[in-house]
Amino acid sequence: MATFNEPWCSVILSHLLGIHAPGERNMQATLHAAHYTNLAHGLAVEAIRAEAPKLPVGIVYNAMSVIAASNSEADQAAAVRANDFHNGMFFGPVFKGEYPQALLDACKPLMPKIEDGDMKTISQKIDWWGLNYYTPMRVAADPNPDAPYPAHIQAPPVHPEKTDIGWEIDSSGLSHIVRDLYATYDLPDCYITENGACYNMGVGDDGEVDDQPRLDYYADHLSVTADLIKEGYPFRGYFAWSLMDNFEWAEGYTMRFGLVHVDYETQVRTVKKSGKWYSELAQEFPKGNHAAPKA
Repeated sequence: MATFNEPWCSVILSHLLGIHAPGERNMQATLHAAHYTNLAHGLAVEAIRAEAPKLPVGIVYNAMSVIAASNSEADQAAAVRANDFHNGMFFGPVFKGEYPQALLDACKPLMPKIEDGDMKTISQKIDWWGLNYYTPMRVAADPNPDAPYPAHIQAPPVHPEKTDIGWEIDSSGLSHIVRDLYATYDLPDCYITENGACYNMGVGDDGEVDDQPRLDYYADHLSVTADLIKEGYPFRGYFAWSLMDNFEWAEGYTMRFGLVHVDYETQVRTVKKSGKWYSELAQEFPKGNHAAPKA
């Protein structure tokens, strides 16, 4: 059971970037939302274990694969700030029992009061964590000398290939974030809880959905996942996002991630080329492709 899915979205997209409800652009609200979300996670872990002590408990993050735009000192420093803010604000409390010191130093007047026992509650050991990955986050230093923390801007993509939602395709970002997080934190077993690509191909005259780019995306990212398993990273499962086309938050029904095409007018489902391929691949590994964790 997961306590939260993508707290970055409900905290930063909602309270800092103004994209999701309540549509705020307020750093103080963001920091308060982050701490109380972290605290709610810890309290949920306690509640779940009180009712079902044998149930594996975890949390799902859309962790950012933060990559500096250049080797310049300014861009490298911006990447550190971005990593502290977008990842450390969540991973630090849960897996280290502390917020990144640089974040605290920069945002001290805006931080909520951290009560005695908060960090102990937040940092209880969990059984697993989930990673949702789609695209890297490329950052550069904000050229405005008065830019507020974390003082970074979006940098241009390196690869020209993008999905229909406009996200850069770069499977190396998956290995980058996994290696970085396991080097920084004492993490338990991992599930890739979401990975996939948005392409809006429809049903052709032959009744098929030829979404070869999505198939290629999955093949590439699954290859990276297999390499990470060979290196010893403790992956216990992989979930494609998603089974069917569905409502995609701010984009509504305009963006399609499914392995199965949905005609929203008739509700007819059509398995896409990627879905058939993924099904055949999954059937090759009915019991998984790695040793089960030791009891």
